[in-house]
Amino acid sequence: MNSRFPPLTSSDYQIDLMADLAQMCAEELHAMGYQNITTSDPTLLCERYLNALYRRVQPRKRNFHISRQLQVPSDMQAGFELLKKKVEDGDDLTPHLSGLLDKLEYNDPLLNAWRIHHFHLGTQPYQRNANLVERTGPILLAMVHDDDFYAITIASHGRDGQKDLFYDLDLIEILHENFPAMMKPFKIDGWATTPKPTNEEVKLARDNGINLFSQTNDGSLYLPSPGFTSVGGTTKQTGLRVVYDAMLVVNSVRALERLIRDKIEALEICFSKQGARPYRICLTGFLNNGYVTAREESSYIGMQISVLKGPECLDVWQEIKPDSEP
Repeated sequence: MNSRFPPLTSSDYQIDLMADLAQMCAEELHAMGYQNITTSDPTLLCERYLNALYRRVQPRKRNFHISRQLQVPSDMQAGFELLKKKVEDGDDLTPHLSGLLDKLEYNDPLLNAWRIHHFHLGTQPYQRNANLVERTGPILLAMVHDDDFYAITIASHGRDGQKDLFYDLDLIEILHENFPAMMKPFKIDGWATTPKPTNEEVKLARDNGINLFSQTNDGSLYLPSPGFTSVGGTTKQTGLRVVYDAMLVVNSVRALERLIRDKIEALEICFSKQGARPYRICLTGFLNNGYVTAREESSYIGMQISVLKGPECLDVWQEIKPDSEP
């Protein structure tokens, strides 16, 4: 080590990336409209943020596919066409989603199990919440991918509708018949068929954190959507995708901090060019195309590790300070 750099002690640099993670998740939740956040635990906050994020549909243009079984009631035609246009134009679909979206700890069992959203078909603002469209008895159930929107059926729900709609495996039958290529990743080949569970059995299983396979009429067997299986997590029936991704983020943030601490003396060669101590290293991102990123605030030195490839390699680069931009 160059002698012009005195040995670093823990008081020469400030780093607490887990605290930064908790703050970032809390800020994102506040931006989504969740104000009553009752925990400061980084893991739990990360789970709740990812759950809130995955329950939404990110705005982007999508191809709108309609199953042969879908029939639009005449009084829902205008709402259906409005939603279809929003999907194709890449507009925000949040106003059409469940009113339970504002409940931070709510877990959608159908979404967790099969990645199926449901959409209300109102055309005017809802009187109780102007951020939503009118609530409708008939709702559209659809599976949403990055570039495609698969409209499955329109069915009534609520007190006057189909009581077991969200546990009805006939939804998987429709997807199987209409969109076999899309459903192929969920299909299990070479397994023995099993008796098709009733809707009541599906509900009982999900209430206990279990998702059942779905067998179609031709004997095809489907595994619940990878990454969305419900499990008994830190919040009841948290989606497995949420639990897994939160664990991945938390472990990666911890690994990044360990790696920075291990290499702090070498990193000081970059930091010290600004001549400032103590160094403040903060988390700047954790969903950045598979990377967890941090930055030293005085020198604007950026650091990152790959979430999926592991923390063996620390990438370091010089960022441009906002006040130095032309």
